[in-house]
Amino acid sequence: EEEFYIDQSPYFLPDVVVDPPAVCPGQTTLVVVDSLEQLEYTEYQWDADWNGLGGEVVSYVGDAGAELTAGTYRVLVTDEDGCQGQRVFIVETIGSYIPEVTLDPYCDGIPESIVFEGGYSSPQEGALLVYMSSNEESGWGGSYLEVIINGEDNYILSSSSGFQQFDFDIAAGDDIEIIFYEDASVDSDVLSVSVYNCGFLNATQISDLSAGTIFTSASECEASPATGTWECLSGPVPWSFSNVNEYDTEFSPSSYGLYEICFTEETCETDYCYDIEITEEPSVTLTVLDDLLCNGESETVFAEVEDIGGTAELNWSAPGEDGVATNDYSFSNTTTYNASIIVTNGCGSASATIPLYSQYTPEPSLEDQSLCEGGGVYLDPTSPDTDDLNFEWSVDGDLIPGEIAEEYTAVSTGEYCVEVSNQCGSAEACANITIVGDIPPPLESMTIDCLGDGFASVVPELPEGYTVVWPDGSTDLTWQVDDASIYDGTEICLDYTDPFECETNTVCSYLYIGLPPTIQPEPFLIDVNGIDTWQWLTPPRLIEATQAGNNDGPHLTLCPEVEYEFDLNAQTWDGADWIDGAGEYEWWVECEDTTIYFGDPTDAMTVISSMLNQNCWEYGISLVGSAINPCAVGGVREEWNVIVDYCELVIPNVFTPEYGDAMNEDFHIEGLEVYDNVRMRIYNRWGQLVYTADDYRNDEAWRPNDGETGTYWYTMSLPNGFDYNGHVTILRDN
Repeated sequence: EEEFYIDQSPYFLPDVVVDPPAVCPGQTTLVVVDSLEQLEYTEYQWDADWNGLGGEVVSYVGDAGAELTAGTYRVLVTDEDGCQGQRVFIVETIGSYIPEVTLDPYCDGIPESIVFEGGYSSPQEGALLVYMSSNEESGWGGSYLEVIINGEDNYILSSSSGFQQFDFDIAAGDDIEIIFYEDASVDSDVLSVSVYNCGFLNATQISDLSAGTIFTSASECEASPATGTWECLSGPVPWSFSNVNEYDTEFSPSSYGLYEICFTEETCETDYCYDIEITEEPSVTLTVLDDLLCNGESETVFAEVEDIGGTAELNWSAPGEDGVATNDYSFSNTTTYNASIIVTNGCGSASATIPLYSQYTPEPSLEDQSLCEGGGVYLDPTSPDTDDLNFEWSVDGDLIPGEIAEEYTAVSTGEYCVEVSNQCGSAEACANITIVGDIPPPLESMTIDCLGDGFASVVPELPEGYTVVWPDGSTDLTWQVDDASIYDGTEICLDYTDPFECETNTVCSYLYIGLPPTIQPEPFLIDVNGIDTWQWLTPPRLIEATQAGNNDGPHLTLCPEVEYEFDLNAQTWDGADWIDGAGEYEWWVECEDTTIYFGDPTDAMTVISSMLNQNCWEYGISLVGSAINPCAVGGVREEWNVIVDYCELVIPNVFTPEYGDAMNEDFHIEGLEVYDNVRMRIYNRWGQLVYTADDYRNDEAWRPNDGETGTYWYTMSLPNGFDYNGHVTILRDN
C-alpha cells in the first residue's frame, strides 16, 4: 500500500492574444483568448480596472474576445469540468508623454516668452514596474523575487494575493536583475511575472518560472524628446515658437490678446491645445440717451468697456443679449428695471448698473354707480397701481384737499373725478356717484310763517331729484297753504322719494301761519295831577306810584295780602281777525338773587305778597309777563317795576282845619296812597255817621264842615282785610 497526494491548483493560466499590444490614449485594442484553448472553455468573464489600475471594456467580440482601452484586466475562464483559469494582463499606452499644463492669465504685461517643457517619447528617467500574479488566492506563499539595480540596490518582493504591483525609479544606463526564489510547497506553474522596463512598450512576460535569475537587462530609459508640430490657431500677430517640431519649446507673443496654440503629438496624432490670455483687469460703464421709456418705446443701453486684451466676456442681465456692447430694452408694462452688465476676463471682473423707467400714459377708468342703502362707493381708477402714478381727486369740480391716494371712497352724492399722471402724460376719469342714504329730515318739527301775507310757502330741504307728495296730494316741491286753512295749526306730513325710488319716507311738522301776539298790559302808568299813578281799566283802579330804595323809577307797591291783577290783554291773529289770548304765557319775578316762575300762567296774573319769599321784599324787583306763540317764541313781554312792602300806616289822632296855616287841614293818613278800595266810616260823638267812603284817598281826605270841632270815631278797612278803629280830634282856631 502506498500513500500519495494530489495537489490541485484553483486556477490554470489561459493564453491571450493582445493586438495591438499597446494603444494611444482613447484608442482600443482587441484581446482574444488563444483560439486553440477556446475549444476547452465553456464560460468567459472579462474584469476591467483590475486592482484599480484602469481600463474599460468597450465591447465584447463573442464570448472569447473583448475590445479594451489601455489598462489592467483579468479574464476568468471555465472548462467543461468546471475548473477555472485566469490571466491578468496589461494593455499598454503608447505615444509621447505630455505633461498636464495649466496656464494662468498674464495680468502684468506681455511676457517675453512662455516655456513648455517636460514632454518626451522616451524619458531620461522612468519606472521599473514588476507585476507578480498568482492563480492562487493565497498569492505566492513562500516564493519571492529579489530585484537588484546596478548590483547595489536590493529589493525583496512577495505577494499574498492574486496580484501585486511594485515600481522602482530607474534611469538610462541602469542594470537590472531579477532573481526567483522558489517555495517547494507552491506550484510555480500558477505564478507569473510581468516586467515593464521604463514604459509599457518595453514589456516582458515570464510564465515558466524556475529558481534563479529570470530577468536581466539594461534600463530602456533614454532621453528622447516628444516630437510633433506646434501651431498658433488664433491670436494677434506676430508670434513665434523657438522649436515647432518638439514639445519642449518657447512661445513668444507680441501683444495683449488671447492666443490659442496646439501641439500635435507625432505618434498618436493627439492634439494638446492651450489658451494663453494676456490682458489686464477690465472696467465698464453703462450709458443711455434717455432712461424714461414711454408707452413701450425702445431704448439702447451702451456699455463702454476697457479690456486691453479683448478677452472679456460680457454678460448682460436678462433679457439682454450676452457678448455685445449694446442692448435694446423695451417693456410691455410699467416697471423700474436695472439693466446691468458683468465684464469678466482672466484678470478680474467689473460690473455696472443703470436704471430704466418704463411708464405708460395712464388710462384711468371710473363707472357711474348708485347705492340705495347708504354707505360708500370704492373708486379705483387704475389696476394694478404702480409707483409712478400720481393721483388728484375732486368732487363736483372742487379739489378734495389732501386726497392723493390711489383709491377713494365716496360717501356722498356727486361727480367724482380723478386726474392720474406720470412722466409720460396724464388723463382724467369721472363718474357720477349717487348714494341714497339717510338724509336729515327735510322739514323741521315746526313750520312757521309769520310774514302776514295770508299764506305760507312750505319748502322742504331735499337734495336735487327728490319727489314729494303733500297732504292735499299736490307734488310741487313748494307747497302754498292759505292762512286759516284746514292745515293751519295742525300737523302736516310729507312723503318724499329719492331719485332712484329706493325708498319713500315720511316727515311730519306742525304748521303755524300767523303773526306775533299783541299786548295791552294793565296796570299802566298815567299822570294824575303831576303824580305817576298806576291805572287799571277793568275794573277801574288807581294806585299812586312809589319810589324804590334805589330810586330807579316809579314802582307799584305791593302791600301784604292785597291782590293785584296784572293783565297782558294779549290778542292773536287767527287768519281773519284778532282774537283774545295767546298760545302760551310765562310769568316770573326777578329778585336780587333768584327768579321765581309762576305756575299755570294765563293772560292775567293775580299777585299777592305771600307768593314771594322774604328775599324779594322791600326793594325794587321786576314782574314780567310774556305772551308766546310760534311767531314769538321768545314772547312779547311787559315788565312792571314793583316793590313788596309792609305798607305801614300812620293815622293822626288830631287835625286842625283852618287853624291859621295850610297844614294838617284834613284827615290825612300817611302811607295810605299805596292802597285802593279803602273803606272808611266816621261817627260823631253821638254815634251819628257823618262820613262814608269805599275808596278813601288822601287826595280826597275827610274834612268836617266849617265850625265843627270835637272828637270823632272812625273805622277803616283795608283791601287786605286789615281793620283800623280809633278817634280823631278836630281843633280850630277860634
